[in-house]
Amino acid sequence: MTAALDNYKAKSVWLIGKLIEHFQFKDFQAAGICGNGYQESMLTPELENDGIVTSPTRGIGWFQWTGPRHRDFLQWCQTNKLPWRSDDAEYGFLRHELMTSYGYLPTRLRNTQTLAAATEVFEKYYEGAGIVQMQHRLDGAQIALDAWRAQQGGNHDLA
Repeated sequence: MTAALDNYKAKSVWLIGKLIEHFQFKDFQAAGICGNGYQESMLTPELENDGIVTSPTRGIGWFQWTGPRHRDFLQWCQTNKLPWRSDDAEYGFLRHELMTSYGYLPTRLRNTQTLAAATEVFEKYYEGAGIVQMQHRLDGAQIALDAWRAQQGGNHDLA
């Protein structure tokens, strides 16, 4: 197993726990969010292509925020005195968006009944990816869910 995949699994377990705590998602719904992060960056605080942080045309962070969201993320980090590459900043901004400009999305996610549906809803309403690559997102969601459930000792929410 590669270090990047190990890191993704560990980060997914942490993120699923946070999302369940803060949004009362079922584990598979939170894993759908992780699967989107898997496609975008493997949940690492990455910069797209040339790595120019100040260029809002470049994706930044777990979910490769671009344009106004790129600028909003960096401003949110500055306001909250967090380095943009930190997990606290990455999760904090995601949580902020899910409570404000994307405040409708947690309800849509809680209404999903399968891992695939949760992954697709998050991509459609949050990511809006130019190149979707849904199978890769679904693979990442399954990896995250399996890692979470393994850590929980088999106790999980069934879809």
